[in-house]
Amino acid sequence: MFFTWSAAQMLIYNALVQERLYFLGFFRKFGGKLPPIDQKYSHLINRKDRAYAWMHKVPSQIFRNGAFFHKKAWSNYFAGITRQPIPKKVKGADRSLWLTQELFSIKQVSKNWHELSVGTKTISGGRFLFKAHRPSTEPASIHLKSSGSEIYISFSCEEESQQYPETKAEKIARLSQYGKDELLSMCVGIDRGVVTPFLLSDGKRFDYSQTQKDRLKASERRKKHYQRMMARRIKGSSNWKKAKEKARRCNRYAVYTLDEILPIRPVTQ
Repeated sequence: MFFTWSAAQMLIYNALVQERLYFLGFFRKFGGKLPPIDQKYSHLINRKDRAYAWMHKVPSQIFRNGAFFHKKAWSNYFAGITRQPIPKKVKGADRSLWLTQELFSIKQVSKNWHELSVGTKTISGGRFLFKAHRPSTEPASIHLKSSGSEIYISFSCEEESQQYPETKAEKIARLSQYGKDELLSMCVGIDRGVVTPFLLSDGKRFDYSQTQKDRLKASERRKKHYQRMMARRIKGSSNWKKAKEKARRCNRYAVYTLDEILPIRPVTQ
């Protein structure tokens, strides 16, 4: 389900981007009037073509979300926020899928584990079990992203709070009562480095433990070994993909270790 639906969503996005690039090229060469940026996608799918048969089992909301991403990307480009959209690679790349509220439901099955059910009344997409790192309410949409053999679920949700966030005027009024030296003493700058993982502006530094350093060196050696294996194999082949996945796994320990630096190894200079 995940790879089929994500491919369908990206197909609509890429087709609309290519269509828009054609319009832009024609406009820059011959002038005239550009058509408006919309979310129409039905003209890109030929239901009678057998090549599109696999898309019949994909909910229409998936196509709509791909068209929405296209419109948002071009709107951000013309606003000067991002660069010009280009078609994204699908085959051999990490996949992502955006699901809106009518396509999923979440229920808690244990203290930390939750079950994500995906699909509509007529098209079932399956179920995922995921471990939540903090309590949350029902989100309006979720993002599924693959990385190697793993799938990550991310979303944002609203939390009920009795204390409303400060307005800009309230923040200015609160901070204006402090002097420059007091404000500097309340702030801490963090520098992320290679030799020293974290260095604070007050002189404290946070480093790996010796055991972690040894494991990181071993992980780096394994990654280079698998990268050499990739270089000797045909790009895109089954064995090349296996070596690529093993090289990717070598980076996981470094990522997980980085999250544990702050509580583990504070060292004062």
